[in-house]
Amino acid sequence: MDEAKTALKHFQIMKDTLAQAKTDYSGLYKLWLIYGILNTAAVLFGYLGTFLIMNSLQLLGQALILLQNLAVPILLIVYYIKIFKRDNCTANKYYLSCLALWGIPAVAMPVFTIILKGGAVLLFSPGILSNEILGKLNSFSFLLNMFLLCLCYIICAFVLNRKWIALIGLAVLFVYLGLDVFADMGSFRIEFAYRAGSYINFSLSSVFYNASIVLGYLAAGLMVKGFHKKGWGTPDED
Repeated sequence: MDEAKTALKHFQIMKDTLAQAKTDYSGLYKLWLIYGILNTAAVLFGYLGTFLIMNSLQLLGQALILLQNLAVPILLIVYYIKIFKRDNCTANKYYLSCLALWGIPAVAMPVFTIILKGGAVLLFSPGILSNEILGKLNSFSFLLNMFLLCLCYIICAFVLNRKWIALIGLAVLFVYLGLDVFADMGSFRIEFAYRAGSYINFSLSSVFYNASIVLGYLAAGLMVKGFHKKGWGTPDED
C-alpha cells in the first residue's frame, strides 16, 4: 500500500514538472498582435497629425504626432513587462529567450530614438536643426524597426519549424532597403495635388514601411496563434 502511494506521489511530481515545462506561448502572438495594432494607431496618428498641421490646426496636429511618438512606445513597454512577468516563472527557457530576443530591442529602440532626437534638439540651434537632420534620424529609426520585423519573422521560422517564414522577413527587409536607396527619385514617390499650387508626396519606401510594420506584425501574430492552437512547434507536414 505504501509502495502504491509512493508511486502515485512520484507520478504526480512528474506530472507537475511536465505541466510547468509546458507553456501556453500566448505571450509571443499576443505581443505581436498588440504591436501591430499599436503601429496601426501610430500610422493613423502620424498621417492625421500631418494633415491637421497642413490645415493650420497646428496644436491638434502636433498633439497627435506627440501621441504617436510617446504613447505607442509606452504602451508597448507596459504590455511587454506584463507578459514577461507573467511568463517569467515558466520552465521553458527557450520560449523566454525568444520573448527577450525580440522584446528587449523592441522596447529599447523607441527610447533610443527619442533620446537621439532630444539630443539633436539640445545640441543644434534651430537654424542648424533642419528637416534634413530630423529626416535622417527618422530614416535610421525606420531601418532599425525593419530589422526588428525581420528578427520577428526569423524567430517565427525557428520556433514554428517553418524556415520559409524567415525568407519572407528577409525579403521584406531587402525590398525596403531597395526602395529606400531610390527614395529621392521622382519615379519612387507618390504625389498628388492638394490645393492650388501645393502638393502632397510620399516616398514608396515610407508607404512600404508603414504597411510592413502594421500588416507584418499582425500576420506574424496570427501565424503563431494558428500554429499554437494546432500544437506549438509541431506544424503539419508539407
